[in-house]
Amino acid sequence: MKKCIFLFVIVCIIFIGCNSEKNDISTTKINELNETITSLKGEKSTLEQDKKFDESIIEQLKQDIQKLEEENFNLRLRLISAKKDEINIFDSSLYINHDIDYALDFKYNGFNTKVYITPSTDEEIYTIQKKDVFHVSNIINVIANNKIFVKGKTDNGIEGFIELRRNPYKNGDFEPIETLVVDGIEIQTLKLDSSFNVSDGINIKELPSETSKNLHEITQKEGSEYYKSTEITSDYKWVKIQLGDFIGWVPASALSRDIGGPTIYTPETTIDWELIGSNEI
Repeated sequence: MKKCIFLFVIVCIIFIGCNSEKNDISTTKINELNETITSLKGEKSTLEQDKKFDESIIEQLKQDIQKLEEENFNLRLRLISAKKDEINIFDSSLYINHDIDYALDFKYNGFNTKVYITPSTDEEIYTIQKKDVFHVSNIINVIANNKIFVKGKTDNGIEGFIELRRNPYKNGDFEPIETLVVDGIEIQTLKLDSSFNVSDGINIKELPSETSKNLHEITQKEGSEYYKSTEITSDYKWVKIQLGDFIGWVPASALSRDIGGPTIYTPETTIDWELIGSNEI
């Protein structure tokens, strides 16, 4: 009982402190609140296992934790609002920016990933929780230190940046190359400097389309070799390769590599593989 009273006093002191210093927004305060909430949740779990404790005490503890979580959430949003004018990811002298629309679902892995308030500091604004979805809107390269971040927002409104180790656009990959007219439709192609095996029996096409002219059929012997790629269609369905004198398009589904991970590390799979560790392609 004394421990419960002591915890309740701590909760009251911290909660009052948060309200009395609303102008003092800092990541230190947010981190302290996170630690307190984690501690109180642990104590609640312990009390729930002890059948001798009054349920009203546990219920009060739940309410106190909820108040702290609400205050912590509000502090994070206010800190984001206070700092949002400090960064302009479209400033080409500071950042190389790529727009992207991709949802990271932390259903099974990747929890505890840190979300930063800006890509230029180590100020943590949030820690990814199980079942969070992070909606990615941009991939940016910080020119000063060559660090890579994804910018996005969680379903609960926390907006920030997650750091990557690998640059999805390294060496200019996935930058626009040309626009082709295929079956009466304009198709954008992107740079892809890589090498792949191609399944035997696959036809190299003149254009990225099943209806396009066949240039050459991959033999069984040729299927065991690696071939350099130069382009990929923006829908990631066709890849341009060179096989001897033949330069043309093959379906991405016919490609393979003797390595782990996705066959083609698109920007989306690069993000997904690094932060969650799944392979959807």
